[in-house]
Amino acid sequence: MGEGNHAVRDSVTQQWKPPYTNDSLTLCRVGRVVTINGNVKFTGSGTQNYATAFETIPEAFRPLADQSIISFPSCGFSLLVMRDGKVQMLGDPRSAYSTAHGCWMAA
Repeated sequence: MGEGNHAVRDSVTQQWKPPYTNDSLTLCRVGRVVTINGNVKFTGSGTQNYATAFETIPEAFRPLADQSIISFPSCGFSLLVMRDGKVQMLGDPRSAYSTAHGCWMAA
């Protein structure tokens, strides 16, 4: 393979615990593309519109643009990820089981 192709194969993964759960999701960075996937069981409920979570995204996985989204479609809960790694919560996790999906360009 050409020398330029090895960068595509290089990837970094890390587990990350979202708010209101004891479960973890998998952050994966390949080049500048970051994905986050997995499933969780939320341990709480209550509307959290624009409240800032204690959890932050690790530096190597932070997005290029503010308000990059991690979606939990089963319960209508989302996380907005900021360039500095802070996470704002939107909606209500409803103590639900949910898959999680997100993708963004890293800084």
